[in-house]
Amino acid sequence: MTAARVVSLVPAITAVLGGLRPEVVVGATDRCLEPEDLETTRVRGPRNPDLAVIRDLAPDLVIASRQDNRDLDIRVLQAAGLRVWVVDAGRPSAPALPEWLLRDLLARAVPTPVATGGP
Repeated sequence: MTAARVVSLVPAITAVLGGLRPEVVVGATDRCLEPEDLETTRVRGPRNPDLAVIRDLAPDLVIASRQDNRDLDIRVLQAAGLRVWVVDAGRPSAPALPEWLLRDLLARAVPTPVATGGP
């Protein structure tokens, strides 16, 4: 699944997306401070996102956080027909996030680790 229009409610993901493909980030929270030069629509904070603005942005995907975003807001966005991907930093799959962003969301090859010499 690739996405051309993403609203990110997660600062760490905004930093990655904004650094690699800033043109896909159509919205982000006020707490998404990286990259510093990211020009995008601000949708308030993670606990009080402006759901109407998010809907009006017509994103292909909204990325939220189980820890920072309210379940009610996630359900409202889903009920409005938006695809919402919820990150759960407490899950074992969390370290695979950069790979998922590159491979599936951004449709980019995942770099192969370089073997280093050693014992």
